[in-house]
Amino acid sequence: MIRYFAALLVLATSLTAFAADPAKDAKKEPPKPAEFVIGEMHQQTIPAQDFIYGSAETTFEKIGDVVSKYIPMLVDAIKEGKIIQKSSAMFVYKGVGEDMTKPFTLEIGWCVTDKAKEVGELKLRKTAEFKCATILYTGPLSSIGKAYEKLMGGVKAAGLNPTGEAREMYLFFEEPESANNVVQIQMGVK
Repeated sequence: MIRYFAALLVLATSLTAFAADPAKDAKKEPPKPAEFVIGEMHQQTIPAQDFIYGSAETTFEKIGDVVSKYIPMLVDAIKEGKIIQKSSAMFVYKGVGEDMTKPFTLEIGWCVTDKAKEVGELKLRKTAEFKCATILYTGPLSSIGKAYEKLMGGVKAAGLNPTGEAREMYLFFEEPESANNVVQIQMGVK
């Protein structure tokens, strides 16, 4: 029994030595949050999904015009009950290559239930099953390029070949420069 109490006394003394001094901790500033966080790459096959979207040919320089056109249409259709969301907003980039100044096709939409119907100029299609390398990004959209750099490096290191299609699933979105945005980037691979 004495050994038991002696062991507890040693443990209590040890824990006290590691305990923080509350007065000292009160003076510390809280750590600043990271500007953005990038996860690790892994491979997935995303199942086919019903997708309602607007589509246009654009460049990265003019991408805001396409976003400004279709996001309000999609949001209004959701508010009016014309679209029932199944999951996240999704951007599909087709034909993006090494030269980031060249035009590509951008589809902006939402994954919806299988009972969805086209609304105005928004089209409806079932996406194909998508074999891809993915990475999670949390942070402002102005730094999302860093996640693409890491993903492309991982794809190259794994010996995978990109298909020319990439997708962004907006799992959580507040506003373009929010540190709380969460995006899954999916790069099609062969």
